[in-house]
Amino acid sequence: MKQVIRLSPEYFCHCLWRFFDGGGIENFPAERLPISLALKNEVKNWEAWYQSSYCDEYPANSAFPHPQDEAAFWSAGILLQQKLQKELGAGYEVVFYFKNN
Repeated sequence: MKQVIRLSPEYFCHCLWRFFDGGGIENFPAERLPISLALKNEVKNWEAWYQSSYCDEYPANSAFPHPQDEAAFWSAGILLQQKLQKELGAGYEVVFYFKNN
């Protein structure tokens, strides 16, 4: 059975989530995946990019500064999902969760 990994950014969390057959979910860092160091760093940079959009003063205003920045972020996420799937192989299913605000 394939391990299901969701790529989905959340504030103050890692962007990777593992889904278990019994219905549980685990948030975990890229370091725990059997992927290249370069891809681990790419995942961490993508997480940091998302975290940089957080507004400490008023969290409800958290957003990317410009629509094109947000579009670039989500486009990078699609490419990241594809890279993760390729490196992890057939034993994994990597899904990408796109937040459409």
